[in-house]
Amino acid sequence: MRIFLEYLKVGLWMLPIILPALWLLPRLSKRYAAKVSYVIWLVLAVRLLIPWNLTLPQETAPIHVAISEEQAASSDEILATSESMLTQAKGIAENSENVAKESRSLTESSIQLADQVKLFRI
Repeated sequence: MRIFLEYLKVGLWMLPIILPALWLLPRLSKRYAAKVSYVIWLVLAVRLLIPWNLTLPQETAPIHVAISEEQAASSDEILATSESMLTQAKGIAENSENVAKESRSLTESSIQLADQVKLFRI
């Protein structure tokens, strides 16, 4: 089953090459010798018959890096500092939301006050 899937995959990947070749080679036969068409079809046939894969391996090897205790401690300090900064940023975001709510309510109050002033002017 795996071999069939490999051949199917190769066939599908070769389709964008074969279709233009089917269209282009008869038009080029007037200009070039028949040997050119034979060579192109031979290369395509060999590619279809031998499903080789030109990709790099996907597996990665583990990388072991030795670090000193000082480096580990400094990375822990950096992590703690970033966590405290994140907490501060969340607090600032909450405060800005509260300020925005207060601003909206003040804007609504000022609009109501302006409407009342308009009523008394008339």
